[in-house]
Amino acid sequence: MRLLERDASEILLTENFPDDKIPPYAILSHTWGSDEVLLKDLADGKGKTKLGYEKLQFCGEQARRDGLRYFWVDTCCIDKNSSAELQETISCMFRFYRDAVKCYVYLADVSRISSSTDDDEKPLLSRWKPAFRKSRWFTRGWTLQELIAPATVEFFSKEGVYLGSKWSLEESIHEITGIPRNVLQGSPVFESSVEQRLEWIQNRETTRKEDKAYSLLGLFDVHMPLLYGEGREKAFKRLLDEIEKGSKGKEAERDANEKFTMGFKLPGITPVDRFVARGEELAKLHDALSKGTDRRTVVVHGLGGMGKTQLCVEYAKRHQDDYSAVFWLNARDKASLKQAFAQVAERILHELPPVAYIKNAIDSHDLDQAVQAVKRWLDGAKNNRWLIIYDNYDNPMFIGDEVNIDGDSVVDGYDIRMFLPDVYHGAVLITTRSSRIQFGQRVPLKKLQDIKDSLEILSHTSGRQDLHKDDAAVELAKNLDGLPLALSTAGAYLCNMTTSCAEYIQMYNTSWLHQGRLAEAEAMYDRALQSKEKALGPDHTSTLDTVNSLGMLYRLRGRFDEAEAMYDRALQGKEKALGADHMSTLKTVNSLGILYSLQGRINEAEAMYDRALRGKEKALGTEHTSTLTTVNNLGIFYYDQGRLNEAEAMYNRALQGYEKALGPNHTSTLTAVNNLGMLCRRQGRLSEAEAMYDRALQGYEKALGPDHAVTLAAVNSLGTLYNKQGLFDKAEAIFKAVFGVEHARYKGLTKALESLGENSGT
Repeated sequence: MRLLERDASEILLTENFPDDKIPPYAILSHTWGSDEVLLKDLADGKGKTKLGYEKLQFCGEQARRDGLRYFWVDTCCIDKNSSAELQETISCMFRFYRDAVKCYVYLADVSRISSSTDDDEKPLLSRWKPAFRKSRWFTRGWTLQELIAPATVEFFSKEGVYLGSKWSLEESIHEITGIPRNVLQGSPVFESSVEQRLEWIQNRETTRKEDKAYSLLGLFDVHMPLLYGEGREKAFKRLLDEIEKGSKGKEAERDANEKFTMGFKLPGITPVDRFVARGEELAKLHDALSKGTDRRTVVVHGLGGMGKTQLCVEYAKRHQDDYSAVFWLNARDKASLKQAFAQVAERILHELPPVAYIKNAIDSHDLDQAVQAVKRWLDGAKNNRWLIIYDNYDNPMFIGDEVNIDGDSVVDGYDIRMFLPDVYHGAVLITTRSSRIQFGQRVPLKKLQDIKDSLEILSHTSGRQDLHKDDAAVELAKNLDGLPLALSTAGAYLCNMTTSCAEYIQMYNTSWLHQGRLAEAEAMYDRALQSKEKALGPDHTSTLDTVNSLGMLYRLRGRFDEAEAMYDRALQGKEKALGADHMSTLKTVNSLGILYSLQGRINEAEAMYDRALRGKEKALGTEHTSTLTTVNNLGIFYYDQGRLNEAEAMYNRALQGYEKALGPNHTSTLTAVNNLGMLCRRQGRLSEAEAMYDRALQGYEKALGPDHAVTLAAVNSLGTLYNKQGLFDKAEAIFKAVFGVEHARYKGLTKALESLGENSGT
């Protein structure tokens, strides 16, 4: 693969890199103009005189900002005078885009026009979006695979201004192209039928007729010689023949591996519905786990909150077709890992033809026997295409580790190598916070470096658009310092509250989370704990309250193991001193639920939330407002997990309870109403969402006044819904009624609607 490299003053062409030596690179997707820079132009020094050189400069500079030294552009990285090189490159094109760390889409016919309303009073409809929808880029054949193949696709205007990503612009791209959302989100393209994939190319064209067929080779994973001059019909006939041959070959392969092939499942793991960033790390995982026939082992390591688990979930989702079976094991401690092996044994027994030694292990109820049985199954000579993921191996212990660094005995530490399959085939993926693991290929996971990636996470988890135009959102993303978990947590808070990013920063700046004051707080709590233990004893309820506070502090600092130890101590002490259903006990139960949720330990989190709810129901009754608050919070938990039917049941229960206890216009009641509106909107039940948003808005106006931040947020929710429905007159009316015709928000909306009319020709 030949790449480009940006030097201090010019763009240089590299020599061809062999496949196993290709460095991380960015890639450009664009439509060709009349004055592009070709390979020979770079060789003879004439490239700088051409208009197309600006695109090379843009790509090189953007790659530099993203920490990448190399980049690839099709106009000048291919020798089109060599038919052999052209044939090879077209056959590899899908892989080139798939393996790129970043893909930049340069839209030569889309301008990002600045406006005086782009700040706090920005219009709800961006001026560039109509041009984006009509861009020539969406009509070209080759750009189809360039949209689907890369993990990260970012769109830029002709001025080089960032417009959004494949994720943030997903709805528009889906409507323009007809490509399913799950494919845009990274699901394997081969999950879509042949007919679906052929439909995606119908409204696209290529300069050379045959290329309309040749541009689909990667989407179908087939190879065939390029015969320019054969015509489009013959090219498509040969393509369909190759697809049929490939399907028969895959069917034969599936038949041969049927007794080892299992459906894709990740039990106990809830993946994010839209994975953001980490393109370079995903490429490294794929590179390390896809080459060679021996066992491939990769260790993903990094501090808590970096997204190690979700990275591996995303890799497994994207490459599930590469494996006959994918297994997910909780490797937190030896007991958890053995239990996970037993669950794998049960899966094998239920999904595949009977295996006697697997059944015997299950019937014995012996976890050690289950471990050995599963390892034996994985070691089978023909069973060599599995992927096994050991998650949260955070406490390794190797030979000589009888005691830890402080002299205390290691209780939960163990050597994971005794649980790895013995035969050297298949793929092994391990996540850990520890830097001690030295076997396998290591992939470090660090903080996000690109502010755009941080804003992408914040935007998705908060449900708020165009955050890159909000100075407060940019400041918040910078303050959270590229930590995915912190960004997701902040986004979830903003999603469920009416707080603005500016208000959130104000809370952030005055809390213990800022300027090192968290360390001061920890010192104070440590001192208080020591004093209370000495004066009152380790099991006094006041001592346990301080223990619980330290747990919260550790949680905020991302020290989850220490937080869990504190919460466990507080819980055991309170259960003994106060009882299992005391309100103080249930407070710690709820804290553990939050901690487990942040760690992705969904089943354990749900168990804690359920316990807190049952405890409050028993102690306070089913209709007490504190009970209803827990009901509403459990609804939010279900909503975040995508379990919308359960979320709706909780929201309805909370609403009915609040209406009875507090009345229909209490702010707690209205919050439940607003939550139901969000859920209905997510399910596409837009008329019901409108009714809920409208009720919440009227209630907030009456209870809080028209200028309260909560009321204004409700206006924005309803206005956004009207825009989504295309009801622009209603959106204009509600802004007029609430803000008045002289208010900047109303004027901004009016300008946006006028702009839309101008751009659409009406």
